[in-house]
Amino acid sequence: MIVTRKSKSDIRNAGPADINVSFLKELDQKGNGPAGLFPLVFAMNPSMMAVTTADGQYLEVNRAFCEATGYTRDELLGKNSLELGEWKEEQRREILDQLSRDGKIRNKEIYWRNKSREVHCCILSAEVFELDGERLVLSTLQDITKRKRMEDELRKSKDSLALQAEKLEALNTALKVLLDQQEQNQRLTSARLKSNMQELITPYLERLKDGQMAPMDRVSLSVLESNLMDISSDFVYNLASCYPNLTPKEIQVANLVKEGKSSGEIAHVMGVSLGTVNAHRNNLRRKMRLGKGGANLRSHLLAMK
Repeated sequence: MIVTRKSKSDIRNAGPADINVSFLKELDQKGNGPAGLFPLVFAMNPSMMAVTTADGQYLEVNRAFCEATGYTRDELLGKNSLELGEWKEEQRREILDQLSRDGKIRNKEIYWRNKSREVHCCILSAEVFELDGERLVLSTLQDITKRKRMEDELRKSKDSLALQAEKLEALNTALKVLLDQQEQNQRLTSARLKSNMQELITPYLERLKDGQMAPMDRVSLSVLESNLMDISSDFVYNLASCYPNLTPKEIQVANLVKEGKSSGEIAHVMGVSLGTVNAHRNNLRRKMRLGKGGANLRSHLLAMK
């Protein structure tokens, strides 16, 4: 494709290899302003730009290039990247070989050092062209160091989160195993307690029930038997867990209500007045939010077994 002055708008769609350098030279001579258009674009471009010889010697650089590298224009001109220590020899040789072979480079990620010896990452695009019979290279670089740093930090964060998730999953698995083992141990302990009570205590309780005793003493014996059987149950634990503001006396009354004891029987067993028992029952209903017309207290307590 040959670009002429009559088709300037085509330049926007033309690839670097399609642009006629002589036309750019003409722009230099007849473009807007005494310096021409191309030098203006080169100088004001926010991307790093440089014109070098085929072996990488700097012939011209723009302001963005100087600001990014930390070198002045005079320090750069006539030198190459190897002399300045910007690039490693292997990377520089790879770029020169590709330019010699293909005549261009597109969006190649490279690493270089500025004057302060800080490592930067850039995207390099370059094109070989001829000017007055000499092969030159026009290069443009976009510094993506900050973006790469953010990507690295994001990747590290993701890796860290993934590792934490794995650790949490392992901890959850271990915790589940421990809880299952604890539950199994509790069941075994409960079964052992019930078996021991039935073998060692129940026979003596049965003898006492067969003997002569006052009605209220028989109530006390019944409560004793029930409480012994409840030692291995979860009722008191569940009650205290659900309602941590219950007093020991209220828990005792709740247990007796669950066993079906009347207020009079509870008063005798606990050695308190009937009014005190009723007060405890009212407190239980209030703290359990049963209300006056709510569920039956004993039914509510039985559901907690």
